[in-house]
Amino acid sequence: MRRVCHIIMLLAAVVVLPRAADARKFELTPYGGYRWGGDLRDTNRSADGALFDLGFENGAVLGVAFDLVTTVPYLLFEIFWDRQFTELSAKDNLTGESSSLGTVDIDNVHIGIVYELSHVYNYSDSPPVRPFLGFSFGGARFAPRNDALDKEWRLTIGFTLGIKYFFSERIALRTQTRIMTTYFDSSSKTFCDEAGRCFVLADAAFMNQVDLTAGLTFAF
Repeated sequence: MRRVCHIIMLLAAVVVLPRAADARKFELTPYGGYRWGGDLRDTNRSADGALFDLGFENGAVLGVAFDLVTTVPYLLFEIFWDRQFTELSAKDNLTGESSSLGTVDIDNVHIGIVYELSHVYNYSDSPPVRPFLGFSFGGARFAPRNDALDKEWRLTIGFTLGIKYFFSERIALRTQTRIMTTYFDSSSKTFCDEAGRCFVLADAAFMNQVDLTAGLTFAF
């Protein structure tokens, strides 16, 4: 068992350590932008049986990404956190009336990979323009500022397309768009209040959002 642990640790070190040809070891990118979307349809309010469409308003997003350069060419390991500032509303499908359930902070914590595509058109070891693709997964924490509503954790995945432009070896402008998909299963209750009333999805659903962000990357 000890030998297996040593092998796993050695493989992890090989992957995480940077390539000799790449001066970077890691990158740190604070970023900000805007996120759109966030609807959940035909949600049942279990206390009275009414059907609602739940929706999160479009809102600003702030976050930070940490990337480790690996031994695999053009591949980086990424961890990121961001927060969307939004508002949750419920629309009664019978009456058509909408009511606000208050402001909500949505925190996404993800791990994943980023693959730079600069080698497709440029054979330099350090090209200034580096388009990239990314995939990540993690959790989303829905935190209503209304204390009467419960906080929720849900599974999320993300797909990213972006460009980094290096002004120098150490500083770059990073712009990207990301699609975030959050899974809500049909068996769990969500956004319960102090009276014990909860929203329950009739069927499992995926909530899709898309954002556009930009930030400065600092390479070390």
